Amino acid sequence: MSSAQCKRGHTGDPQLTPQCRECGSDWIVDAGPAPDPAPAAPAAPGGRVSLRKGEPVTEVVSPTPAPAPVPEPAAVVAPLRLTVGSRTITIADGETVGLGRSPDYPHADLFAPESGFDNVSRIHAALRYAGGRVYVTDLGSSNGTFVNGTRIESGAEYEVHPGQALRLAADVPLGLDWGTP
Repeated sequence: MSSAQCKRGHTGDPQLTPQCRECGSDWIVDAGPAPDPAPAAPAAPGGRVSLRKGEPVTEVVSPTPAPAPVPEPAAVVAPLRLTVGSRTITIADGETVGLGRSPDYPHADLFAPESGFDNVSRIHAALRYAGGRVYVTDLGSSNGTFVNGTRIESGAEYEVHPGQALRLAADVPLGLDWGTP
């Protein structure tokens, strides 16, 4: 039995296993002077040295790296439907929507005074839809943002799960429908 060490100091027989069984490293073998100047054993498929019983190891070849994993196709995420009062808007995956009366918000008309939601701040909250998950952040509103009746901390993002109630101020429930792709 011949003995060799790997780079981590484990010992083993390179004639029985081409790599260390404990860590997978290649063997470091000092073969000493070769009896004749014959070339090293040819590398076998996979980059390993072909070993024959009784022949000294004269070369250590690293194994061929495994091919990179093929990424899974991205899942199709259905758009989120947000209902405020009698109106519904659609939010695409990866989209963030500002909630409030600010004229800078594309959906500010949902919270216009004539809608009856006069206690929603101009810049009230942000709703982010990403990977089929919904996140809400209160943006320093006067009357708060609530998840299941509990006021959330201003500036912190909270995940809203299916079945949880989301509300702006005291009386503006937001309906969320995750739908199906």
